Amino acid sequence: NLAFFAGGQAILPSFAKCPYEVMYQVPWFEGTGPGFCPPDYWNPVSLVPGLVIFAASYALRRYASENRLVVGTKSLGTARVERGEVVSETTLADFKDVEDWSVLPVGLRVKTRSGGSVFVPPLWNVKDVEALLEERIG
Repeated sequence: NLAFFAGGQAILPSFAKCPYEVMYQVPWFEGTGPGFCPPDYWNPVSLVPGLVIFAASYALRRYASENRLVVGTKSLGTARVERGEVVSETTLADFKDVEDWSVLPVGLRVKTRSGGSVFVPPLWNVKDVEALLEERIG
């Protein structure tokens, strides 16, 4: 996960800002260069951005693994999945009520004739969803 990697990159500098003479290396490392600082030198304030990125990454990953976008024959919806089984389905918009839809870089936006709007984050194959929606809605 790219966001998880970015969180790690944001956190690592917090552990390596101390004098070289107090740094230590992990036992299996057989090279030279800077290591990690003892906890006395850690900067909790600089850990916050990385921890926020880690938390957001975990929340997004969990949402993606438990929810599926469902493009049915008559409606667009989501399905909640637990252990590979669908436990609940929610209808987001009936196709006959869809006024406009578009796939944006940040997700799928659907406007309905009743004045509502639905947004779904891009956790699905964009080309497949576009083809299905074009086929079902036009």
